Amino acid sequence: MSTVSVMRKNSKIRMNRANRALFTWMIGAALFYALDVIPIETGEAVLSTAYGILFWFSLLLPRESSRSRLFESFLIYMSSIVLGMMLGLCFNLRSRLGIYGFFMAYFHFSEFYWVSRVSGFPSFDSFLINHGKEYATAFTISMIEFHYSPISFFSPPLFIGVFLSSVGLVVRACAMITAGSGFTHLIAKQKSHSHRLITHGIYSCIRHPGYSGWLIWVIGSQLILGNFISLVLFTGITWKFFSERIPYEEHLLVDFFGSAYTEYKDGTPISGVPFIS
Repeated sequence: MSTVSVMRKNSKIRMNRANRALFTWMIGAALFYALDVIPIETGEAVLSTAYGILFWFSLLLPRESSRSRLFESFLIYMSSIVLGMMLGLCFNLRSRLGIYGFFMAYFHFSEFYWVSRVSGFPSFDSFLINHGKEYATAFTISMIEFHYSPISFFSPPLFIGVFLSSVGLVVRACAMITAGSGFTHLIAKQKSHSHRLITHGIYSCIRHPGYSGWLIWVIGSQLILGNFISLVLFTGITWKFFSERIPYEEHLLVDFFGSAYTEYKDGTPISGVPFIS
């Protein structure tokens, strides 16, 4: 069997794993949607607790390089069905937290699915569930504010948060699909043979649409919850993160592509994050 044939066979196997994860996610959603027996208050408590446990517990897992192939598959399918169950539960809650939980379930699974589809390398880390203690802490703070916040004057219309969250996730999905295997959750510090400068599609208008989509999603998610403190805090922290990451990443891109990236940057002045050139 030729090298090309082996590569195609392995790519097909990995693609099937991503599609099986999608099927598992949908099964979990259908099962919990059908079990419409949980009262709203109980369902919201279950939702907040389940996501919290998921984010914090995932930080205890070994690094991907230390996980066996069987354990990696277990994590992928278990995460898929749990996120699907959360999705199904949210369909029945019909509340601000339920809508927020719906977007969270979609966001984390879509991160895994699209990156796996375009890269051909399904990984538990692609769910971004184990995104770090800062992410888990941010979720915990947002839940505390939602349930116990003394601020009552801030009650934005729900549709604004839903609209912004939807726009953010669509923009990010477009970035992942357009960039293909060039889209990764970690910055590549060395150029590989597969690296290509992406200048078409959404990248012809915005240099960093993935970051733009993330920022819009962060703002929209807190507007859905009606969280004033978290909205200000997380928007500021996210912007600060990108204000350091974008210049660093673009420095590497200039090293990778030279004048080609410089010309692209000059012709595409919008970075995708406000006040960052």
